[in-house]
Amino acid sequence: MKCMRSILIGVASVGLIFALATHVFASSTKTSDVTVSFIEDPTVHQLSLDAVPSIKFGENVLSLKDEVYESTTIEPFVQVTDNRLNAVGWKVEVKASPFTSTSEDIIEGAELRFQNARVIPDSSYKDFAEPTPVTPVRLTTDEVATEVISAEAGAGQGTWKTKWLPASYDPTTPPATNNNVILSVPGGSANQGTYTSTLTWTLKDAP
Repeated sequence: MKCMRSILIGVASVGLIFALATHVFASSTKTSDVTVSFIEDPTVHQLSLDAVPSIKFGENVLSLKDEVYESTTIEPFVQVTDNRLNAVGWKVEVKASPFTSTSEDIIEGAELRFQNARVIPDSSYKDFAEPTPVTPVRLTTDEVATEVISAEAGAGQGTWKTKWLPASYDPTTPPATNNNVILSVPGGSANQGTYTSTLTWTLKDAP
């Protein structure tokens, strides 16, 4: 009897081990999510006019003849940044007030001209489609707005400078004057004194 009990226990033990060894689990699949959110940077202007030039023509001798003067501003430029994702385009216009002296004399018929513009991207945006400059820009001094540069839809994203540099410009040996920014003055229209014209640059969010 004692022997039989041992045998039964042994068989039961073997049966339990066999059952555990042959049990197979079905495969199980679960999913999880990875999320990320983006917002516009509130500290960054999405479309901005970053810089506009002040132009100087120095001191010149009065003349009774029509004269053309070259600017002493060697590297004038306009800078625009467009950080918008939809790239709907933009344009810059400028208008000039009459050249007026401190004694309120006005130069009638004066004209500014910006020519041979170069469009230069910030290095981070060089692969984007570039805006198109108007050249030459002929600017009368009667407050009439004239287009300077524009970007069509899909172009002009990033930061762009429109520069008017002297012909054959070498920054290591810059010339004294800039022959691509000039002022035409009719003979006998100016008197002795300093004259100032105010340039108003406007950035519009449409091409």
